[in-house]
Amino acid sequence: MKKRFYLIILLTLFLSLINASGVSATVPGVDVSHWQGTVNWQNVYSSGQRFAFAKATEGTSFTDPQFTINIANGKTAGMLMGAYHFARPDVNTDAAIEARYFTSIARPYLSRGYLRPVLDLEKGSSLGKTALSNWVKTWMDTVKTDTGIEPIIYVSSNYANNYLDNSINKYDLWIAHWTYNPANPPNTGIWPTWD
Repeated sequence: MKKRFYLIILLTLFLSLINASGVSATVPGVDVSHWQGTVNWQNVYSSGQRFAFAKATEGTSFTDPQFTINIANGKTAGMLMGAYHFARPDVNTDAAIEARYFTSIARPYLSRGYLRPVLDLEKGSSLGKTALSNWVKTWMDTVKTDTGIEPIIYVSSNYANNYLDNSINKYDLWIAHWTYNPANPPNTGIWPTWD
């Protein structure tokens, strides 16, 4: 499992702000997991970050030990918080089991006042486009059925271009793009555009 570092995210899919001149502005945020250890959320907020996604679960049995601490402390510091699940289709073929595990842990934070849940897809490329896309659809649809909330999918440009079919582009996209240059937007693959 790779170590996650603070990742400044330009997630404007649903966090776009319109300033007085009508120009769209971005809202910076981070994603966190146990790899960051104890997070000083007041410092995160003071640095200008306004939202965060905290890792809740991975696979069918791992609950991030910092999840509830991160959600609570981030919210107390003034951050808009959300939960994400690190998908393991490479070792678990039953996406519904993973989805239900995620909702069983994250349910208190899948409600008004929190960001929509996220499926973090970084594994499973060996399954092929069709099988991986079916896995993703099952996970997304199970979470929506269980909670009434449609999740967001987080993928890299590599996954968006090479490992998913067009059946997935109906879901809202959070593209992994670690730098931002308006002249060089991220390649969103099967998604026609991004905000």
